[in-house]
Amino acid sequence: MTFSITARCPRTGRVGIAMAGSAPTVGNRCVFVDRQGAVALLAMADPRRGRIALGLLAAGQSAPSVVESLLAYDPHASHRQVAVVDARGTAEVHTGSQNIPWAGQRVGEGYVAMGNFLAGAQVVQALGETFEDSVDQPLEDRLLLALEAARDAGGQKQGGVGGPSCPGTGQEWSAWDLRVDVHEEPVAELRRIFEWNRPFVSYYEERATNPDMPRLKDYLQSQGLEREFGRPLPVTWKSRRG
Repeated sequence: MTFSITARCPRTGRVGIAMAGSAPTVGNRCVFVDRQGAVALLAMADPRRGRIALGLLAAGQSAPSVVESLLAYDPHASHRQVAVVDARGTAEVHTGSQNIPWAGQRVGEGYVAMGNFLAGAQVVQALGETFEDSVDQPLEDRLLLALEAARDAGGQKQGGVGGPSCPGTGQEWSAWDLRVDVHEEPVAELRRIFEWNRPFVSYYEERATNPDMPRLKDYLQSQGLEREFGRPLPVTWKSRRG
């Protein structure tokens, strides 16, 4: 019960994914992005295969070869949806025959739009058309616009209660990695967080190598921007199964 767009920007070489699902933490299980490409896993997602796919891309395999490798020894391939876009912009997708209707995809230049258990084919069509029509905008804006268009085209049959994710990368880390895991309107909430976070991206990219950067609040003021910082301080939690 998910829809996503996986894409590469031909102007900058950046890759990214935007996804909305009816289950929480899809950004953790279903979204895999690095400099070699982007991999989206929908339906019966196996996160291990996302890591394998990134490794294959890093080894020089193309998107079609990676998808073929992932499916070759997968006994549950008919239940899966997989999209891969490599660093050259080659796109490949698989929608297994046992995905819940409506399920399908649209492949364009440098992108894959796909989904399952959707209101209809118009959802994936809106993803692709909006991405194509926004070609002059930054990749992260194009991804989020496409997600919003898919929501407005009907989205999922059961509605969206899970977590969109919008990472993108142009270097060793993701410039954008935003998630909304529990919200009645997750795509709208992602938009709010996206716009709130926008001024921070360039600041933290420069601060990584420039110790003379001013404090964040001073930087925002110098740019004519203001942001409210709430309490408590941010908390992070990460674990790995051993």
